[in-house]
Amino acid sequence: MKWLPIKTAPKDGSFVLLYTETTDTLPVGIGVYAKMEDRLGTTNGWSGWTEGWLALTQDFLSRSCQPSHWMPLPPPPQT
Repeated sequence: MKWLPIKTAPKDGSFVLLYTETTDTLPVGIGVYAKMEDRLGTTNGWSGWTEGWLALTQDFLSRSCQPSHWMPLPPPPQT
């Protein structure tokens, strides 16, 4: 497997490995492209839907990120 440009990554809800240089934590993580409801910038607290990459952090909370590359997840181990 090799790293692929992020513009070729699936946007169908599949989890993939992501690589980003714009993070203060680990540069590689599992993530997914998703539509998210943005809760900033309006008087009622909701500004609508936005799209972007979500990466899982060590505490399993999602955070937005801007990855440059992606790779498919490896198959699970065989029992």
